[in-house]
Amino acid sequence: MQNLKLTAIAVLAALFIPATASAQLVKITPKVGAHFADASVRNIDDQVGTTISERSVSSFAFGANAEIGAPGFPLGLRADVVLGTGNEATLDAEQLESTLVGVSGSLVLRPLSMLPFVDPYLLGGGGFTSTSYDATQFEGDLPTDREFALHTGLGTDISLGGTRLQVEATDYITGFDTDFDVQHDIFVTAGLGFSFP
Repeated sequence: MQNLKLTAIAVLAALFIPATASAQLVKITPKVGAHFADASVRNIDDQVGTTISERSVSSFAFGANAEIGAPGFPLGLRADVVLGTGNEATLDAEQLESTLVGVSGSLVLRPLSMLPFVDPYLLGGGGFTSTSYDATQFEGDLPTDREFALHTGLGTDISLGGTRLQVEATDYITGFDTDFDVQHDIFVTAGLGFSFP
């Protein structure tokens, strides 16, 4: 009897795993929006003590994400890349522009995936940000600032028939290596997404 039970479990697992894999969906969403940089001071070069003050102003942002998950299942995995351009910054009274790239991997929770037209979600994970500066009036090259980042956010998918509208706000939280003087880079974006079986 014990062998029969083990055989039945093995058969069910063999049937279930391929069915689950075949039911996976990949969702790809290009997006555009705004990047809001934290009004803070970034120490981008500890060796020479270079610091740059960034103003909390909005700038143009764009990017894309790809998510894999099973229809109706509340958890998924997602990869993101975003780019915020044209942020204002100051170094020694000189005005600079910065460009930030954020890359992350996150777990997505969709607690209301059974709803017919909207699909709200939360996400959390980690990655890194890379900030470069246009310092044409500054003598010498400024290093690129790369930092570990926590990635959090919330949003919703809105069904539009054959496609969907994704609206979300996400936050790249950095600064954990500088006495926990955390900084926030917030992206508010929208985009049309497509799903592939």
